[in-house]
Amino acid sequence: MYNSERIPETSIDQRETNGYRNDVNTDGTDQYENPADSIPRRPSRKVVLHFDLNNTILVSDAVTRQGTVAALEYFLSTVTWGRMTK
Repeated sequence: MYNSERIPETSIDQRETNGYRNDVNTDGTDQYENPADSIPRRPSRKVVLHFDLNNTILVSDAVTRQGTVAALEYFLSTVTWGRMTK
């Protein structure tokens, strides 16, 4: 059955419908502070790899046209393991 009662329209700000974010100040900065900014950051960790130059091989794959860097990344991801710590 048809409901003849008119549903009141809600007022929508035109700026909100065009991708405009109300939480951004006019100068482009967020008006809300990122909580991650207050966490002290440790220096980033580095991975140090040691290779025996006498047993070093050239890594690349001509069949898949994979370059040296990509082939080495794939190789290392398949033969290494570990765990990440916070």
